Formats: sequence, C-alpha cells, structure tokens
Amino acid sequence: MASSKSVLLSCVAFTALAFAGAASAADLPSRKAALIAPPVLTWTGFYVGLHSGTSAGDVSSSYNFLGPVGVGSPDVQNLNSKLPFGDLFIGAQAGYNWQMANGAVIGVETDFSVGVLRKHASVQFGTYFPGFFNTLNGQARFGLDWQGSTRLRLGYAVTPRFLPYVTGGLAYASIAGDSNWNTFAAGIGTTSIVQGNGSSVRFGWTLGAGFEYALGGNLTFKSEYLYARYGGAAYTQNTFHEPTTGASGSGPVASHAVGVHTLRTGFNYKFGLPIIAATGGGPLGLFADVPGPRASWTGFYVGVNGGYGGGVLESHLAQFQPTIGGFEIESIRSKLGMGGFLAGGQAGYNHEYANHVVVGLETDLQWGGAKTRGDATFGGSIPGFAQSLTGNARYGLDWHGSTRLRLGYAMGNGVLTYITGGLAYAGLSGRINWTTSITGFPVFAAVDGSSSAVKLGWTLGFGGEYPITDRLSVRSEFLYARYAGMPVGGGGTLNPPAFAAGPMVQTLEVRNVGTSTARVGLNYKFGGFGTAPVVAKY
Repeated sequence: MASSKSVLLSCVAFTALAFAGAASAADLPSRKAALIAPPVLTWTGFYVGLHSGTSAGDVSSSYNFLGPVGVGSPDVQNLNSKLPFGDLFIGAQAGYNWQMANGAVIGVETDFSVGVLRKHASVQFGTYFPGFFNTLNGQARFGLDWQGSTRLRLGYAVTPRFLPYVTGGLAYASIAGDSNWNTFAAGIGTTSIVQGNGSSVRFGWTLGAGFEYALGGNLTFKSEYLYARYGGAAYTQNTFHEPTTGASGSGPVASHAVGVHTLRTGFNYKFGLPIIAATGGGPLGLFADVPGPRASWTGFYVGVNGGYGGGVLESHLAQFQPTIGGFEIESIRSKLGMGGFLAGGQAGYNHEYANHVVVGLETDLQWGGAKTRGDATFGGSIPGFAQSLTGNARYGLDWHGSTRLRLGYAMGNGVLTYITGGLAYAGLSGRINWTTSITGFPVFAAVDGSSSAVKLGWTLGFGGEYPITDRLSVRSEFLYARYAGMPVGGGGTLNPPAFAAGPMVQTLEVRNVGTSTARVGLNYKFGGFGTAPVVAKY
C-alpha cells in the first residue's frame, strides 16, 4: 500500500513539474523564426525614363510662285521634290503598367523627343564662262523640331524579367521649315533674294513594337520601333527680284503627309515595388551573383538582326561643259539626310572568364541601310519662253558588314553588356540622271551616270544581350560606322550641238560616309548556355 502511494505521488509530482515547465516555457520568447512573405515582383506601377535613338523619313514638298505684272511677267514657277531627312535625338517618357494574373501587361505611356531630325540642304551653285558668271548661295531646312506620342501598350511577361509588347496611339510633332538664298550676276550684282520660314504643330498616329527587360531592383532597359505619320505643313516664301531681271512676288511651300521611322533604346525607373528584387552586389543588384548556377556565355553562336540606319551625306556636284565661246562650269554643294531599313545576320564566339569578363569576336552582314534618294521636277515660264527640269539622284549603302571585337561584362542578373569596335565594309552605289528642256528644244541637256564600289572603314558601338531560353538570346545594339566616299561620274549632251565644243562631264563627289545604326536581333548559342565559371571562395 505504501509502495502504491509512493508511485501515485511520484506521478503527480512529475505531472506538476511538467505543467510548470510548460507554463514557464510559454513565458519565454520563441526561438522559431517568423514566416516572412516573399516580395511581390510585378510590372504594375508608375515609371519614368530617358531614351535616345535615330529617326528618318521622306518628305514630299511643292513650291509654287507667281510673279506679279512687271518686267518679263507674269513669271510662273513650280517645284516638286521628294527628299529624305533624319538624324539622332534624345527624349524622356513616363507611364503606368498593370500586370494581370495571367502575365498580360496593359499600360499607357507618353513620350517627348528633341533633336536634329530634319532635312537640311546647303547649296553653293555657280555658272562661269568667259565674260559672264552668276552664283547662287543658300540653305533650306525641313523637318521635326520635336515629336511626341501618347500610346497604349499591350504586352506579355514571357519571364519575370522580359516583357515584349505592341503599342499604338496619338502622335504629335512640330514641323518646321525655312529657306533663304540669293543670286548674283556679273555686271548686275544681286539679282534676287528668296526668304521664307514657318512652323506648326501637326497631329497623326503611331504604331510600333518593342521589349523591356528588368535589370535589377526598379531599373529596366527598353528597345522600341515606332512608325508615325503626320499631316503636312506650309509656309510662305517671298522672292525679291532686281527690277531688270524679273518681278518680285511670293508663293507657298507645302509639304504633304510626313512619315517617320524611329528606332530607340532607353531606361525606365519604376516607382514602388521592384520588378526584380535587388540582392546586393552594387547599385540595384546589377553585379550580384544570382542564387544557383549562372548561364555561361562561352561558345559559338549565329543569329539574325534587323533595324534602321541613318546619317548625313555631304556631297559636291560639279559640271564642266566646253562651249563655242569657251566653257561653262557649274558647282553645287549639299548636305542631305540618309535613312533606310536593314536586315541581316551575324556569327561569333564568346569566352567568359571567372571574373564575369566576356571577350568575343563577331562578324555580321546586312542588306540595305542608310541611303539618300531624291527626285525633283521644275517648271518655269514667262511669255514667249518656258523651261523645265526633271531628275533624280541616289546614293548610299546596298549592303554593309563588319568584323569586330566585343568586350563585355556578364552581370549577376543575366545581362551581358558590351562595347565593340573594328573593321567596317560596305557596298556603295550611286546614280545621277536628269534632263532639261527649253522653248524649241524638248531635250536641251541630259546627264546620266552611275557607279558602285566596295569601301572600307571603321565602326564603334555598344549593346546588351540577354538569354531568354537555354539556347536563345535577344540583343539590342547601336553602331556608328564611317567609310571612304565614292565619286559618281556621268556624261551628257547639250542641244543644239552647235553650242557645245565637247561632251558634258558631271561628277558627284562624296568624301566620307558616316552612318548610325540601331538594331535588334536574336542569337542561337551552340551547346546551350550551360554553367558559368565561378571564382573559388575560401
């Protein structure tokens, strides 16, 4: 009995101690870590950013002049032309994205760009023969002082970092033009002065496509193509003639609808929650190693690319015509925009070192590229006399390529950024063709000539590349190339032959050709991206 009581007391004591211990433990702080919700990674939110790129297009314009009653009047003149324009620009954008549960992203964006996107021609013209000469000096400009758009964007987040999209909406631009020149004749002095300028805001529409990539934290990179079409503009051009050579007057200069191709790249900063959480490793986590194995850039690759090239062409057109009385010399210097689409391919090899540095060699070949094409018709008449001119000119790149070194850095977020430079080569071609007529001679003068050659030069640029699958990567790249120029020669005739003492010779000389190219592409890496080398840490 005593032993039974001992056992019972022992059990009671043990139970009491157990409950007392549990109660004491309940008063102590828990050592178990609290559950923390993972960060929400999303494209939803407001953003602002900067961009730059190249734009180009063609403008068709007309000039009509009717001189009032005066010496040799009425004087009627009309000029119709189509010429290219284009150059570089910079700007900013702001917008809002909303990402849905299925990965679709809907947004609205507004942007504004300024630059030197315009057709600009400076002309020096002179005609000389024994006992007489006349000259023309002047310049003309037409293009966009600024442009902007407000667009809807519809995209799909293929991966948490990669967002391709289409876009479209309202476009607006300030279209401006001005021209002034004067003519001078021996024994008379200034024979005419022409001046005019104007600008107006025009609205239109724009459509395009692009992609955006989350670099780290709240910073993203974007590359985008847009086509915009605006209504035409007009301004009045005044002509003041020296009384003995004609009557003064004015006439409108009008442009028809203006179409502009734009290819640009930029960066956005997203407010609020990040798209990709930063994990240390410098600003925005760009240089942090991601958890687990990292893709390796070492290996051979091939790919395709497409884009747009633009530039400015400076040329000198010289003409020499022997005549019965001696000779005639004409000279025109001009500066015009160049532009054109391009498509091609590339192949290369990269080697990535353990410190993330990537060294590579790449060669590429593109069809198309920057060109200048122009055509014009002119007609003028006064009582008893009429004259006209019809012609066209073309100069630019039929194809171009390069062989370049690439030096880059493989960031921890998967992006390869690089600079590049090397040898550039291009197939240049050009042609000049025109005819003139005057009263009594349907063909008073005619010139026709063409030329083509392969020219070498150099190229420098920069870009970025990102793997979207185990073997495929997307890229965006900007290159500037400069080539040696190529002359275009043409022969012609003068009618009636009695005026001429030999054939007409005309030469279009271009000393250097500089082009800016923005392009995007897709690469296929043989063997896949595998695993990058790592630096041993002890």
